Amino acid sequence: MKRTISIAYSGVHQAYQLALAAHQLGRLERFYCSLFAAPGKWGGLAKHLLGADALRSRAISGLPRAKICEIPWPLMAHRCRARLQPKSKDDWAMANQWFDRRVARLLRQSTSALFLGVETCAAESFAVAREQGMLRILDCPGIDAEFLTGLALTAADEFDLTTTAEVDSPIIRAMKARELQLADAIFVGSEFQARLVGKIIKPWRGVHVLPLWADENFWQPAERAVMAPASNSLKILYAGKISLRKGVPYLLRAVAQCDVNVELTLVGNVAAELLPRLQAPPVNVRVVPACAKSALRQLYREHDILVLPSLGDAFGFVAMEAMACGLPVIVTENCGVPVPDPSWRVPVLNSDAIADRLALYSEDRERCRADGQRALVFARQFTPARYRQQVGNILAELSAPLTTAADICHGAGAARIGSPLEHAANE
Repeated sequence: MKRTISIAYSGVHQAYQLALAAHQLGRLERFYCSLFAAPGKWGGLAKHLLGADALRSRAISGLPRAKICEIPWPLMAHRCRARLQPKSKDDWAMANQWFDRRVARLLRQSTSALFLGVETCAAESFAVAREQGMLRILDCPGIDAEFLTGLALTAADEFDLTTTAEVDSPIIRAMKARELQLADAIFVGSEFQARLVGKIIKPWRGVHVLPLWADENFWQPAERAVMAPASNSLKILYAGKISLRKGVPYLLRAVAQCDVNVELTLVGNVAAELLPRLQAPPVNVRVVPACAKSALRQLYREHDILVLPSLGDAFGFVAMEAMACGLPVIVTENCGVPVPDPSWRVPVLNSDAIADRLALYSEDRERCRADGQRALVFARQFTPARYRQQVGNILAELSAPLTTAADICHGAGAARIGSPLEHAANE
C-alpha cells in the first residue's frame, strides 16, 4: 500500500505546485487550501472579492478536484475585516490560525504517512500529525525576522528613518517556533535561506534546497515588433514593496550618484517610512502603484534592467520573472534568487556597488542587451516542472519507511546545503 501525503496552506506561494508534485508521484491524499479557482469550487465564486488576478495563483491544472479540500472562511473573514478596519500585522496570523485549527481536526481522520505544512500555518496541524505518527515537513517561504531586524535598524540609522523594522508579532514568533520544533524536515527556496534556517534548527534535521521558478508560459520577452523603442536613458525597474526592508533607499541613492542618464521606475505600495521622501520624487524617478501581473510583465518588457536591493529575500520572485522576460538583474548577496554570474550580486547595504553596476550597463548598452539574453536562457532552467520533479524525488524518499532522524537528514535523495543551487547557477 502506498504511503500517502497530505498538504495544507491557506495562501499561495508554491503550495499548489507541491500538491501537484505529490499527485504526480501518485501519493496525494488531500490538498487543504483556502480557495481553488475552478468551477464547482468556492474559488470559482470568489472573483468579486479577491479579483481575477489574485485567483490566477489559486489554481493549477492536473490536480483532481476530489483531492482538494477548500477551507474558505478564514480568508474571506480576513478580506472583509481588512475592508472595515485598519490593518494589523496579526490579521493574517489570526486567519492562518483558524485555517490551521480546521486542518488539524481533519487530519485526525487522515491515513497519510506524511504531512507537509507551510510556515505560519501549521503549528496545530503538526501537533496532530505527530499524534497520528505522520512525518512532518515544513515549507519555509520567509526569512528569519530577527536577522532582518538587525539589518533594517542599521539601514534606518544610515538614512535617518523611523521604522518598526517589521519584527514578527509575538503570535507569529510563537507559531514559527512551534512549527520548527515539530518539523522533521525543512523545505527552503535558496542556499541563502538554508544557511539562515540552519542556524536555528536542530542539526540532525534535513534542510532541502528547492529553487523556485518563473512560469515560462507567462513571463516572456516581448516580440521584437512590439518592444519599446530604444532610449538614451538606462531604464531601471524595481518591483515589490517600496520599503526599507527591500533596500529601496540604497537604490535611490545609487541612482542619485550616477553621473549617467538613468531613469528609475518603482512599482509597488510605498511603506510608511518612505512616504515623506517619495511624495515629490526626483525627476528621473517615478512611482507606480502595485499592479496586476499582466501590467508588471509589460513593465519588464519596457525596461533595461531590474534591481532588487533587498536586505533579505528568501528567493526574490521578481528577479526570476525579470530574467524570464529578458532583463539582466542586480541583486544583493542577501537575495536567494540564483543568477548566471556572481558579478550580478552586490553587497547588502551598499549603494556605491549598485551605482557602479548601473554605470557599467549605461556605458555599454550592448553588454546590457547581451546579459539580458543570457538572463533569459538561464531563467528557462527554472520551471514549475523542474521544481515538481525535485519535490517529487524528496517526497518519494521521505514518505518511504524510515526509522531514524538521521535517515531524514542523510538519505540518498536529500538536497544538501551548498549543492543544488550552486550547480544550477553554474550550468
